[in-house]
Amino acid sequence: MLLQAALVRRIGECLGLSRRAGQAVAGYEKAREALRTGRYKLVLQASDGSQAERERFLSGFGPESKLGAGLTIIDPLPGDVLGRVFGRDHVVHVAIAAGKLAESLVLEAGRLAGLKNGSARAMGSEWATGREIASVNDGTGASV
Repeated sequence: MLLQAALVRRIGECLGLSRRAGQAVAGYEKAREALRTGRYKLVLQASDGSQAERERFLSGFGPESKLGAGLTIIDPLPGDVLGRVFGRDHVVHVAIAAGKLAESLVLEAGRLAGLKNGSARAMGSEWATGREIASVNDGTGASV
């Protein structure tokens, strides 16, 4: 439990760094507009968000579309925790620009998923994303 709390905190801190660096935007419209630029390649969705809302947000960004190619979707945290990073009560959709901070978020989300008994939902399940789950590796050859 203590380790899970630490990983949740690390994800929040990394997300906060992304926000302050101008590499993260939150909210349905802002995140969709950011994805349209093609510079944003990571989407964090609230783990407690509804399936219908997730599908509506991702419509038009399928793997077959130009904008959806290379897009990674994860849902490691609930909406209230995501909201705290952006000074809101609740956030469901966050877009992150491609780069080291995005890679760190995916890595930490993978670690959290491993602690949650390999929960596919924490890493980005097909239910959440409509896409196949990407494998995460910590660089040592061991899957996280």
